Amino acid sequence: MGFPTECMNRKNKRPLSTEKLLEILPHRYPMFLVDTILDYEEEWAIGKKLISMNEWYFKGHYPENPIMPGSLLLEALSQVGTFMILQKNRPDISGKNLLFAGAKSLRFLKEVKPGDEVILYCYLERSRMGIYTVSGRGEVSGNICISAEMTFALVN
Repeated sequence: MGFPTECMNRKNKRPLSTEKLLEILPHRYPMFLVDTILDYEEEWAIGKKLISMNEWYFKGHYPENPIMPGSLLLEALSQVGTFMILQKNRPDISGKNLLFAGAKSLRFLKEVKPGDEVILYCYLERSRMGIYTVSGRGEVSGNICISAEMTFALVN
């Protein structure tokens, strides 16, 4: 995955609050799965999701051994990718929808549990004619929990 490591340790970070993130992302509760954007530029973004025992999915996703569903972990990662694409192209894509179109090389490498802080990294690999390819990964305590190459499509 092509995430540039120099982006991870920048001194002049550009954090984005949840309120500002809500202005850009179309997602809302219960599917709004990113707490904040820690830093971003045109071709990459770093987000954060704090995992609470009170998350709605833990009621049914193993109450005795709560684990964040992999599909929702992928959704959180894709929301950081969506933010990155929308903030870069916002004036050019007014009135269009950016849809998640697929994932390849998807790997779940570590369980995500209550109390974990997931750091989500996305990097724009390519964009052409409204199709965007984004490399992404999530980490808990420096250990990769998810990685994927995601595709997004801009549609009318």
